[in-house]
Amino acid sequence: MDHLGSIQSLKLESDKEMDHLGCSAYKRHPGVLQNNFPSLVAPNLALLRECGVVESNILSKLVDHPRLFAGSHDKFKRTVEEVKKLGFNPLRQNFLSALQALVQMSKSTRDGKVNVFKEWGWSDEEITLAFWKFPFCMMLSECKIKAAMSFYVNTVGCKPSYIANCPVLLGLSLNKRLIPRWSHF
Repeated sequence: MDHLGSIQSLKLESDKEMDHLGCSAYKRHPGVLQNNFPSLVAPNLALLRECGVVESNILSKLVDHPRLFAGSHDKFKRTVEEVKKLGFNPLRQNFLSALQALVQMSKSTRDGKVNVFKEWGWSDEEITLAFWKFPFCMMLSECKIKAAMSFYVNTVGCKPSYIANCPVLLGLSLNKRLIPRWSHF
């Protein structure tokens, strides 16, 4: 089977985009293209287009994370609706980031992470705000969240609500960035 030919059947805007998408996706995730990839992702891509997601954002996410689009259409559709209910704008890139975060984790995993945030005193509103500002905060491991919160609250002296308002701080590397820089104070 010609995998690059099958990826081209997604009817993208130009030959250049098709070549780039096919090569990049295949290089990053060769196994995805062996499982009838175009027929799996076509309904999910169509749904995103119907919602008004910008084509360039779709292509970028498709190249970087093709497996995001290859799951069950029903689950994908439910998750798109959930992301919309959370207030994400389909015209913005963070819509797809939130979609990725929710599609790629189970409800029990998500609940575990929510509980970790609540252990640090975050309210439901603060958790939603943090997710809205930095969707990948929900993709961090529970261990990473606990370690980062411990560093910011116990070592640096930040209030948990400050981290909730600036959740990108959770994604920074403790060992490579934060602790070495903090040690100079």
